[in-house]
Amino acid sequence: MNEKEIVEQINKGDIEAFRLLVDKYKDRVFSCAYKFTGDYLEAQDLSQEIFLKIYRNIKSFNNQSKLSTWIYRVSTNMCIDWKRKNQKKLDLIINNFSGNTEISDNILPETDIIQKEDRNGIRSKIESLPNIYKETLILYHFYEMSYKDISKELKISEKTVDTRLYRGRRLLREHLNKYSYGGEIYGL
Repeated sequence: MNEKEIVEQINKGDIEAFRLLVDKYKDRVFSCAYKFTGDYLEAQDLSQEIFLKIYRNIKSFNNQSKLSTWIYRVSTNMCIDWKRKNQKKLDLIINNFSGNTEISDNILPETDIIQKEDRNGIRSKIESLPNIYKETLILYHFYEMSYKDISKELKISEKTVDTRLYRGRRLLREHLNKYSYGGEIYGL
């Protein structure tokens, strides 16, 4: 089946045609998602969301460009949206840990590079935390879950959630205090 036939079959509800499309483009979509997320599991989730969007919006594909170009555009746009959404959350976490409540829109290029390095350092340090703290921090800060929801999800008490958040933040601060940026200790 060529691209036009695949699109026509998908528009008629042919799931097998959509499976062919997924098989053909899954590596490219995943690669795009992984470049943005830097995380294998997150990239898998994002790839699934991308294919859902493709399935829901395939009717808008008008054959004026190649199907691969349209899929790449959908993938890139969703990855950019994911990055914006998660970057804001990460910025808030960084600022909460550092006590800085202002996020400036007028950032110098050098400052932007340093902040990106800081965020990457924080992200890697979160990943290095023991699982009980890492998962609690991620659920609370990235997924914006309440103590009650985290409690249900992890099958622990709300007090345990509070304790794990406190200890996880403390460990993260200790890890980050070991880094030095621009002659200053990165303190939280």
